[in-house]
Amino acid sequence: MSGAPTRKSPGATSPSRARGGAPTGQKIGKRRLRGLVVVLALAGVFIALPVMRYLAALRAEPPAVAATPVVIGPPRIDTIERRLRYTGNLHADSTVTAVARIPGTVDAVRVRAGETVAAGDVVARIDDATVRLQMQQAAAAYAGARAQYQIARTGAREEELESARASLEQAEEDFATARANFERTERLFEAGTVARSRFEEAENALRSARTQLENARRSFRMMEQGARPEEVEMARANADAARNQYELAQLQLGYARVTAPIAGTVARVLVQEGNSVSAGTPLIAIVTDGVINATVAVPERHYGAVLTAGAAIEARIVPIAYADREPFPGRVTSVDTVIDGESRTFEVEIAIENPQGLLRPGMFVNATLILERRDDTLMVPSSAIVFRDGRRVVFIVDDSESAHASSVPVEIGTQDSGWVEVLSGITADDAIVIEGNAFLEDGQRVQIAERR
Repeated sequence: MSGAPTRKSPGATSPSRARGGAPTGQKIGKRRLRGLVVVLALAGVFIALPVMRYLAALRAEPPAVAATPVVIGPPRIDTIERRLRYTGNLHADSTVTAVARIPGTVDAVRVRAGETVAAGDVVARIDDATVRLQMQQAAAAYAGARAQYQIARTGAREEELESARASLEQAEEDFATARANFERTERLFEAGTVARSRFEEAENALRSARTQLENARRSFRMMEQGARPEEVEMARANADAARNQYELAQLQLGYARVTAPIAGTVARVLVQEGNSVSAGTPLIAIVTDGVINATVAVPERHYGAVLTAGAAIEARIVPIAYADREPFPGRVTSVDTVIDGESRTFEVEIAIENPQGLLRPGMFVNATLILERRDDTLMVPSSAIVFRDGRRVVFIVDDSESAHASSVPVEIGTQDSGWVEVLSGITADDAIVIEGNAFLEDGQRVQIAERR
């Protein structure tokens, strides 16, 4: 029927397929692919152009290197010293002991340890009753001897004869008393109840009384009989001897006052009041104050340098008790000739002026020995010297807007307190790098951060 729809058989072909064309979806996919390729190509061109320009710029000009900041300054012209620093101890330059010169009992001690004394100051007293009596006896004997000599020369008057007789009688009584006292003291001494000093006093008193008695007898006899020439000469000799005995007795009396033999500080008091002492007994030990010594142990490796410097070695001494004071000046007075086998050190003796008495024996000190001093020396801070390729170098900087550092090999000498002596390589007019040179290389550009 003409109105019914026409049905296609399964094997029928559409007009488009009949003309042999591709499906519509595949055509769209190919167009998209071509578009993507074009886009990528254009993107590659836009990316490649800047990269090419950058690489061309790199080949045309090297990259700029940042300048290293440094601190510069000139070398220094000054005095440099070669020093050794070690520790030691102070001791007195000399110690002198005041001793008893006569036997007796210590009557008084006038000083204490640590006190300052001048030469001649009384530091102790010994009981002088015995020596004073001996001086009085010696004075009387001297007077009698002078009288005998005068009588022997001129003869005696009647009143002088009577006086001589009275003197003889008194001398006999004094001798009897002295002999009795000596015998009693001798028995007590042998029994151990009195000291030897008491026995010696009694013995001296007896000897003095016997001398006076003999002089009195001789004087009386000469007055009665008159003197021959030889007796006159003997009388003169006796008068001289009596005068010497009197002067000796005066000296002995003076020895009762024990005085300081030197000026200094009392180190020790060796006796107490009431002690019995003999002649020669030490009483007071005194150390000198004007000069005090330091003994410093120095390692063996410095022995040659110390000997070479010799007497020219100065020293600076800083006791830990006065760490904030200026050092005390000193000088080396001796160098030990023996090296200690255990410590491998040798001792150096230093004399130090001590006018104010501040330094005391036993103080611990830091000692600096000045082995050598040179003036007008070219020096740089130790931080300015670095090692490059096994050599010591200093970097110098040209003072311009685009400053560069140049390494200069140097020869060094003495080093002292952070400064180093430069013997060759630079001059006093050079601007040297003091800080910032740890990784600096020759020719490197630098930025001057500070000038000193």
